[in-house]
Amino acid sequence: MDNKIDIKNIPVEVHKPDPDKKAKYNPRDRIYVRAVKGLHQTLRRNIGFIFMAAFMLLPWLQFNGQQAILLDIVEQKFYIFGMTLWPQDFTILAWIFVIGAFALFFVTTFYGRVWCGYLCPQTVWTFIFMWFEEKLQGTRNQRMKLDQEPWSFNKLWRKGLTHFSWLAFSVLTALIFVGYFTPVDQLFIQFFTFEASFWAAVSVWFFAFCTYGNAGWMREIMCTHICPYARFQSAMFDKDTFTVTYDAKRGENRGPRARKDTDYKAKGLGDCIDCNLCVHVCPTGIDIRNGLQYECINCGACIDACDDTMDKMGYAKGSSATPQNIVLKAKLLK
Repeated sequence: MDNKIDIKNIPVEVHKPDPDKKAKYNPRDRIYVRAVKGLHQTLRRNIGFIFMAAFMLLPWLQFNGQQAILLDIVEQKFYIFGMTLWPQDFTILAWIFVIGAFALFFVTTFYGRVWCGYLCPQTVWTFIFMWFEEKLQGTRNQRMKLDQEPWSFNKLWRKGLTHFSWLAFSVLTALIFVGYFTPVDQLFIQFFTFEASFWAAVSVWFFAFCTYGNAGWMREIMCTHICPYARFQSAMFDKDTFTVTYDAKRGENRGPRARKDTDYKAKGLGDCIDCNLCVHVCPTGIDIRNGLQYECINCGACIDACDDTMDKMGYAKGSSATPQNIVLKAKLLK
């Protein structure tokens, strides 16, 4: 029996490019995040302020006449509130990281990505940079209009001052961070008098540009493409995990209506008025109404936007303000 196959007679199927798939490979569109106020954003800002203050102040604390926390890599000595650790004590640090990882996984299983939305430095610094952007360039619509305008003095000084503020805050962040590894009081003086050592200066500028790039330019790219946590979070979710979700049974069908329209359900409409505010306030630019997505960081911005809209329309809010339910049972529409 001849087992040879004549490849010339095998039909070849030619796949033509699908024009609808081109949208998946478009260059990244800039996300213009709209400011929103509410319970979850107040909680996020307060938590971020506490951890930011701790990060900024800890290197300046003194204990027994020396810096309370100093990780001196050159001398291979690590001072933590009077306790001295040597390189052979790194097993303690390893155990701390192991415990921290298990704590993160444990919390994620029950409460979803609360780390990403409320504690992650990338999120905290990104929202700080967006605050600078909003104060100097205006609201979401004003920023969009400013980017579309030709270059002028107004656009130049607003853009220039925004980036100067980003760089200044990035340098401050880098100085504080490097201050954990070298005496922070000497570092500040030597850096601004150009007397800092080569490696100290290089470290400060390296971390400054990393902060400037991550929080000013990359933003959601860090969460969606670089951070591995977003990719394996689904392995830690189960049916009881609290997540930010949209209740289609209540929201659909979407559609605008007058505030005084009480017969909208008879017209086949749900409670979602399709205002798209949940999309405008999302720092990663997703539509929460499309279901659970790995880009969602559970910051609760969409909840606050929807709660404000529901309150104006006279509908019931979708998230509870009870202490047991803040952020935990964060459903967009109940």
